[in-house]
Amino acid sequence: MGDIAATQWQTNVNIRTFMDENKDGIANKDAAGNYTEGGIPLLNVAVRLRDGSLANLLATDFNGTTNFNETFPLFSWYTVETDVTRYKNTGTHVVYDAGGPADGSSSCGVSGYHRAEAP
Repeated sequence: MGDIAATQWQTNVNIRTFMDENKDGIANKDAAGNYTEGGIPLLNVAVRLRDGSLANLLATDFNGTTNFNETFPLFSWYTVETDVTRYKNTGTHVVYDAGGPADGSSSCGVSGYHRAEAP
């Protein structure tokens, strides 16, 4: 039968909330792969459904990271928001695999992970 298209039943949503010192909206790293802008600890992060109802709620760890593992996509989309009562959002950086294979195999014609480029 060959490759058969299938839906990913669960997804992982990984979030890093940080003090954006240079106001570029991206969590910058140094040459060694360490973050250069400090994370915000114990900040509420909510995942909401398209109707605004709450799907998940967690607080960031001491590095500003929150992981919503094995989140069921409900064949819909989510909105992720952080606590805006103390800090201003300077940007959101989203990485998406452009619909490629989850394991990076060549089943879609090209191996590895690829990002969709803006025109």
